[in-house]
Amino acid sequence: MKKLFVTLMIVVGFAMQALAYDFQSGNLQYSIIWMDPPQVSVDGHIDGQAAQGELLIPGSVTYNGTTYSVTEIKEGAFYYYTGLQHLTIEEGIEIIGRSAFERCSGLTGDLVIPNSVNEIRLNAFYLCSGLESLTIEEGVESIGKSAFNGCTSLTGDLVIPNTVYEIGIDAFYDCHGFDGNLVLPDNIAIISTHAFYNCNGFTGQLIIPKSVVMINWGAFEGCSGFTGDLVIPNLVEDIGPLAFSGCIGFDGTLTIGNSVRVIEGSAFQVCSSFHGDLVIPNSVEEIQMAAFENCTGFDGYLKLSSNLATIGRFAFSGCSGLTGDLFIPNSVTAMGWSAFMDCSGFSGHLEIPDSLEEIEETAFSGCNFTSLVIGSSVSKIHSWAFKDNPLQSMTIKAETPPVFINADILPAFENVPKNIPVIVPCGTLEAYRNAEGWNEFTDITEDCVGINETAETISVFPNPAQQFVHVEGIDAKEIQCYNALGRLVKTVRDTNEINVADLPSGTYSIRVTVEGGKVFSSKIVKKS
Repeated sequence: MKKLFVTLMIVVGFAMQALAYDFQSGNLQYSIIWMDPPQVSVDGHIDGQAAQGELLIPGSVTYNGTTYSVTEIKEGAFYYYTGLQHLTIEEGIEIIGRSAFERCSGLTGDLVIPNSVNEIRLNAFYLCSGLESLTIEEGVESIGKSAFNGCTSLTGDLVIPNTVYEIGIDAFYDCHGFDGNLVLPDNIAIISTHAFYNCNGFTGQLIIPKSVVMINWGAFEGCSGFTGDLVIPNLVEDIGPLAFSGCIGFDGTLTIGNSVRVIEGSAFQVCSSFHGDLVIPNSVEEIQMAAFENCTGFDGYLKLSSNLATIGRFAFSGCSGLTGDLFIPNSVTAMGWSAFMDCSGFSGHLEIPDSLEEIEETAFSGCNFTSLVIGSSVSKIHSWAFKDNPLQSMTIKAETPPVFINADILPAFENVPKNIPVIVPCGTLEAYRNAEGWNEFTDITEDCVGINETAETISVFPNPAQQFVHVEGIDAKEIQCYNALGRLVKTVRDTNEINVADLPSGTYSIRVTVEGGKVFSSKIVKKS
């Protein structure tokens, strides 16, 4: 009822406006804007909403011996003129006003916006569902909110000229008839909320201009026809919620620019055909809820930003193609539940950083990690956190055994072997053997060498490694390598490299001694 009342008020308002024109010429009504030089706006049709057939908006009109330039189509001029069938706008028009042709559902054929037009205002062609093609010529600077919203029959390419600097919210919302390429202007800075929502007929590669700094909420949501690679330019700082959600056609790689700070909720949700590695640049500080949920096509490794602070719930849930090891950066302080649930392609090493205090429920449930390191600050592990992981070894750096939440109903290590080697800090063996949940593991030993000594940590590379590991920044006198059971397996002297090619896959501690006896340490992962 409220919506109907608002619509009736708009209709009445535009009808009263139509009575306030200055003169009539042919079948159109005009109002004088200026006399020096003479300019007028088109206010409407003499038949009002009963007007039928073709409509020509002229570039000039003569009245009482004066020739006026027609520079504007007035707000609501042809609102709800459903009997109009074809529209021609001549050169000279500069502004197409708010709701000028809103709900002119009978308009068909081609619509050409001439290069004299610089503004297409709010709702200008809203729900003109019969229009079949759209040409916007160079000269247009602004496309207003919902300007072409609901123009569902538009087909072919949509080329937005380089003169356009603003595309409004919902500008091409649900224009799902477009079946060609989308070409965006080179100078656009912001792609607005729902600008191209559900334009699922677009095909080919989507090129985001290098000038773009923000991609807003749902900008390309449901645009399932785009294919190829997607590159987020280096000036973009924020990828909005649902920005590319449901864009299932992208079948190349995803490159995220190095200025992005936030990847908001569901930004790439169900973009299921991307492949290759997923690299989150070091500029990213927050990945929100479901940002990459069910992006099943990624089939390489996942590298997270070294400055990442927050990983939202379901952020990577269902990314079943991601492979190899996963290192959560030491900058992460919050990670939501189910963040990596059902990432079944991970089959190597998982490292939980010292910065994280809680591992939320089902965080890694359904993954296939074989080795695990839990950081020193972890105090709580929630329900089914590591359910169904085929772990072969685990190292826990926390000196107080982390508490299991809901362990009696949904054990954190449900269906995880309990006879695997579990390494705990020196002096904590009895605490772990007596702690609820931890006492189910039968092979708990202390690590009284290597990484748990009071030694400074160092950088080593590559890590993971297959052959040589290089120690950075110091001159090593001796390098010792210890396995997960704390046994010394290799020693080298007077070199900064150690060859681990002959060691079995797994997690190892590196203990480096320099001149004067000072000791440094690090963890490495040996890959097969």
